[in-house]
Amino acid sequence: MKHNNHSTQKATLLLLILSLFSVTNTTAEINSIIIDRLSYKVIFNGSGFTGSDFIVAGESLSPTVIISGTVQHLTFSQLEPIITRAGSYNVEEGGAIFTMYVDTAIIAP
Repeated sequence: MKHNNHSTQKATLLLLILSLFSVTNTTAEINSIIIDRLSYKVIFNGSGFTGSDFIVAGESLSPTVIISGTVQHLTFSQLEPIITRAGSYNVEEGGAIFTMYVDTAIIAP
C-alpha cells in the first residue's frame, strides 16, 4: 500500500496557515463599510470591535455609536478633515485593516 504524501502536505500547509492567523492576534474583523450620505455617518459592520479608536488614514477617531461589538459609527464631522477627496483610505480597528473607496470628499452638514 502506497502512502499518500500529497494529503500529508496539504494537512501540514493548513496547520501552518492556521498558526499564522493565531500569531497575528487579530480579534476584530471589518466586514463592510457603508457611507450613508443621508444621515451623515459612516457605518462599520464586523465583529470583535473593542470600542477603541478607529485609525482612518493615520488619524485616530473615537466611534460615536457602538452596538454590541458588531456595528460602530463615525460622523461626517469627524471624517471631513481627513477625507478631503475621492480615493482609497485604510481603516484599522483592533488590528483589522480594511480599505474603503470614497467617490467624493466627505462634507459635514
